[in-house]
Amino acid sequence: MIKCWKKYKELIVPVAPKWEQVGGNWNSILPKQEDLGLQVNTILHTKAVVNLGSSMVFDFAIFDKPCLFMNYDVERKKDINWSFEKVYNFVHFRSMPTGKEVFWINSKVEIGAKLEAALENAEKTVAAANDWFEKINLSPAEKASERIWEAIDKIAAKCT
Repeated sequence: MIKCWKKYKELIVPVAPKWEQVGGNWNSILPKQEDLGLQVNTILHTKAVVNLGSSMVFDFAIFDKPCLFMNYDVERKKDINWSFEKVYNFVHFRSMPTGKEVFWINSKVEIGAKLEAALENAEKTVAAANDWFEKINLSPAEKASERIWEAIDKIAAKCT
């Protein structure tokens, strides 16, 4: 990988988010406001996302772009207690209706073929991802922030 990076360093550049650590756990790292522009720009300029269990599936789906989920453990894990099975057992993945909402990469030898399949035939998978998004989010999604503030105001009114 290092050799590849050095060979293509004018093309492969880090795009590091600003992230803010708000707690001590891995899931308490939150994006900052300036990360949103980076995220949207990344989505607009890519054709798909590949990752291990992330809600990025929805961010890409609303732009009609597919998501590929890694569905296997790497050979040299840094933490032996983590596995793809543990990740996909989190509550937000248990809400996935059919498993057809993403392209599943089941081994490293499948990466190329699955990526090619996702880029050539994403329509049904993206539609299923958007159906999943509708299942777990109130519509319209663009009103989510307003709904959150309304809920906070109701809670605050009960506390005063």
